[in-house]
Amino acid sequence: MGLLHKALEVDGALACELLLTPAIDRDIHALFLRQIAESDSTALHVVIADQAGVHLPVGDARIPADLRLLPLPPYSPALNPVERFGGVLKAAVSNRLYLNLRKLEDHLIAADRPWSTPAAVAGLIHGWLADKVNCGAPI
Repeated sequence: MGLLHKALEVDGALACELLLTPAIDRDIHALFLRQIAESDSTALHVVIADQAGVHLPVGDARIPADLRLLPLPPYSPALNPVERFGGVLKAAVSNRLYLNLRKLEDHLIAADRPWSTPAAVAGLIHGWLADKVNCGAPI
């Protein structure tokens, strides 16, 4: 099962987008980026992305016009907030047997729910990264 998750800060308010899929490839990543862009059509979205082969590269025509990718350096999983969140979800579902995919999805969604608060999402982002992202923000 593929799992994509993104934390978004807009004018100090945090929101989450979650997409559960049976697999991840560039077409699914394009779908997820469209979902993010459509979550607030008035915002400019900046998405932190590692350079995994399943992610769209900067400049790909499928990237929505109101979305920018901020690529992380290669081989830097410790910098990616999604890696920290993935560990949380893996801990919630590992070593359990689910009778069907729907039960697993329901458990993943339930495990995600506490992480939908602004403070929880902010806790996934390293302090230095937030400082760098906000350093060019208009006053």
